[in-house]
Amino acid sequence: MGMIKVDDISFFYEEGGEPALDRVSLEVTEGEYLALIGPNGCGKTTLMRHLNGLVLPSSGAVKIDGMDTADHRSRKEIRRRVGMVFQNPDHQIISMTVEEDVGFGPCNLGLSPTEVSGRVREALRATATEPFAKRAPHTLSGGEKRLVAIAGVLAMKPRYLVLDEPTSSLDPGSRRRVLDLIKSLNRDGLAVIHVTHDVEEATAADRVAVMSRGRIVLNGRPAEVLSRVEEIRNIGLDVPFATDLAWRLNRLGNGFRTDILTLEQALSEILVRLDASGRQKGSDGGRSNIL
Repeated sequence: MGMIKVDDISFFYEEGGEPALDRVSLEVTEGEYLALIGPNGCGKTTLMRHLNGLVLPSSGAVKIDGMDTADHRSRKEIRRRVGMVFQNPDHQIISMTVEEDVGFGPCNLGLSPTEVSGRVREALRATATEPFAKRAPHTLSGGEKRLVAIAGVLAMKPRYLVLDEPTSSLDPGSRRRVLDLIKSLNRDGLAVIHVTHDVEEATAADRVAVMSRGRIVLNGRPAEVLSRVEEIRNIGLDVPFATDLAWRLNRLGNGFRTDILTLEQALSEILVRLDASGRQKGSDGGRSNIL
């Protein structure tokens, strides 16, 4: 099985300055969906740029399927396997039309025109951007540009997809389309590393890693990590509304579950307690405690 392995890396933008990354270790397995969250300036984007060799660690190592990003001989293959989607799509869309831009990467792999055309069609279909194929990228909306940027990466047939704040500044409809696409690609077997400061988005992941001041301070299943409400807030993040509700009910001293991420889960827990309270009421002469 393939794996991204970040092994005890540190990184300094300035010699003698504070580390942007401080002894970070992290693994991402093939097919996994990891959400990397943390407040602005915590090192998320810096770590992301290490994953395909755009930045090299000051110490430690980053290996992609066993290939070290510091080895220049492996860097081309690493960058094919680890596709990067930046926060601002204008930073990676460079061609005159959408289909030309999506085909730019495969062309640089030296593939035949037939293979390039096939990859472009497949990527446009996967991202529902076929209607934009002949359009100039600058005429697209922000959400449409994000989809085109993802299509350009998919045309390289990566094993891992790294997205830096892919829904920032998008309207709710565009945000939903991007998130639905990410989930669909992951279900089809593509590993996803989703960098975000939105904890609601992180609930869809298999695992959440939380960064603070250049370090990974929490790492685990979303329900395990996000239920640590006070720690999350001390880092400078919010928690999902349903998790906050469960935490507040738990603080009343009634043992209410805190590993809750959605309103549906919270409602289910409340209904279970109402049912239990109703049964208790029938057997104790009317005394009950719903929550």
